[in-house]
Amino acid sequence: MDRPMEIRELRVIAKGAEADILEAEWMGAHVIIKRRPPKEYLNPALDARVRYHRTVREAEILHEAKLSGVPTPLVHFVDPVNAEIIMEMIQGLRLKELLESERRMDLLDVVGQYIGRLHSNGIVHGDPTTSNFILSGGILYAIDFGLSFRSRAPQDLASDLHVIKEALESYHSELSEEAVQSLMSGYSRAFNGGPEVFRWLRRLESSGRYRGS
Repeated sequence: MDRPMEIRELRVIAKGAEADILEAEWMGAHVIIKRRPPKEYLNPALDARVRYHRTVREAEILHEAKLSGVPTPLVHFVDPVNAEIIMEMIQGLRLKELLESERRMDLLDVVGQYIGRLHSNGIVHGDPTTSNFILSGGILYAIDFGLSFRSRAPQDLASDLHVIKEALESYHSELSEEAVQSLMSGYSRAFNGGPEVFRWLRRLESSGRYRGS
């Protein structure tokens, strides 16, 4: 399927190590283009294959997450050859901003539920920081599944909790204790494999403290 010709790129929102994020206009609506540019230091054939499969996997997992009960952007178009995804633009406030201005512990409970639902369905988000959840129209959306993958291994699931806990402790330290309690409460209600994941989480935290000493 050819890329929609009527799409008009407006601006670059972010340039990352893994992908570039652009705002565009398509059929009267603002959308996001997520594009994985070629990496010049990699073998071109290998790079093209990696970008192809990562693009397909991200689009699939965005859909699977939605089926799991986690609101995500709607995918409009996938071009794996050029490593592009055109998706709905979620306009609202990031959880990071909301925690800086308000004590939205209720949203941390929701984040915990979302991660638990993903884990119940064998999905690891990969980067569940407070920047990757957006409140829009009263709905909290999970975004940026670029590092996501499928796994049910408790150590992989624990890595998601480790990432969000580190984000809370680093950027929202004044709220971290209460925030982590809300997060884990929501997670435990959504995922019955929590105790084993929590054991792996403690191992991750212990190894981190050991390396830092």
